[in-house]
Amino acid sequence: MSTGGSEPTPIPHSPLSDVISDRFRIFWELFAKDPAVRYSLLSKLVAFGFGPFVILFVGAFMSPEEQGVYYVFGSLLQLRTFIDLGFSQSAQQLLAHAFSSLAFHRTQGIRGEKERLDAYLSIGRLVVHIYLWLGFATLLLLGLGGYLYLTSTLKDLSIDWKGPWWAMILSLGLSIGFQGFVTVSDSANLIAETNKWRFFSECAGIVVFLAFLGSGGGLWASSALSWARSLVLALPITATLGGLVIRQIMTSRKLSADYLRGIAPLQARNMVAYGMGFVVFYLYNPMALSISGALSAGLIGMSLQINNMVLNLSTTWINSKIPLMGNLAGSGAEPELLALHDKGLAITVLSWLGASLAVLAAAFAGKLFWPEIGSRYATLPVLACFVMGGLGQTWSHLRASYIRAHRIEPFAMLSIFQGLLTVALLWLLLPQHSVGGASAAFIISMATSALWVEVTFRRYRKHFTGI
Repeated sequence: MSTGGSEPTPIPHSPLSDVISDRFRIFWELFAKDPAVRYSLLSKLVAFGFGPFVILFVGAFMSPEEQGVYYVFGSLLQLRTFIDLGFSQSAQQLLAHAFSSLAFHRTQGIRGEKERLDAYLSIGRLVVHIYLWLGFATLLLLGLGGYLYLTSTLKDLSIDWKGPWWAMILSLGLSIGFQGFVTVSDSANLIAETNKWRFFSECAGIVVFLAFLGSGGGLWASSALSWARSLVLALPITATLGGLVIRQIMTSRKLSADYLRGIAPLQARNMVAYGMGFVVFYLYNPMALSISGALSAGLIGMSLQINNMVLNLSTTWINSKIPLMGNLAGSGAEPELLALHDKGLAITVLSWLGASLAVLAAAFAGKLFWPEIGSRYATLPVLACFVMGGLGQTWSHLRASYIRAHRIEPFAMLSIFQGLLTVALLWLLLPQHSVGGASAAFIISMATSALWVEVTFRRYRKHFTGI
């Protein structure tokens, strides 16, 4: 019977299926709808998902000494930083700015206003030519320098490393030589296409690596991985750009003095930042090999690999948006750029948290159920220190992406300070504390970087927005 009053409004009920559907829709909007983000995420998920298998295979099919050499190989290959000297960052920023009012057509090439088109193509020509020379320099400088270091350090170990080393160097030289065309593809709003082939190259590299390692290939597995990644990326990108675009770039006029003056200051700052970046991120394994031996280098190398799995996954979204951030800054769309950065903040932090918990849980399971494999990386407290240091690294990368979108590189002094701090900490802590000392050095260095970049970000944000 009615009491004369209005019936109470029923409380909406959301079944579990609706909640799951809503969460899936949010995930699709953030990660899967945009092809550039989708393929970048898939690449990171493949690396993240196969990371435990890589660790498992390294532990099962490499001796502890080979494991140490394997991770030292990876660190030495990053010496290409001193050959590139941050040019990749400069090239991406310059080309992304220059392409802001142009368009790419598969049959007509790159089109747009003649003055802007000529400027873009001339920058593209410079980028391609520089990368070709950098690839050649890699073969000479990095190949010979690494060979001499390894010869003197590994003279007491009977490990077949010379052939795998030179095979990797040849692949790296070819890969760097081709990088100019990959950068052109990214800047021409083809990042979805390049990310797709980055995904396939990541898959091919891991499968080939595991196959070679599982069949007893030892250190040759590293060379096979490098070749698979290089070829699976280079050949399709060449086909995507097409002969017309390649001819446009290679036959364009040389870069004018005005552009050179615009490039030089940016490149000089990048040279310092990226040169010191090797010291900050990749000096751990070579110093551990020299001070503490191959076993210590292997433990530190695998622990840092676990941290890198977390870092690569947590920065997937923001990395896929870096060319777009350059386009927005070049067009003066500051509100859109700021909104894009702020959106990436929550995504990046939540991604880091989820990836960190998953990795530490897997590491705990490895220690508990597979002690032989679990002994190949650091103890859980030390590994947690490496992962916490990765949060500072992730935060720095996120904040810096906003500043660098404006073709500004204010981190040269930070790089010098952080590099000197890293060397000092490793020199003091490695001899007495080995792997634990390396983790302490890592977390202190990354926390210092995060604080410095945060202060810089707030200053530049106020400059560009008045906030």
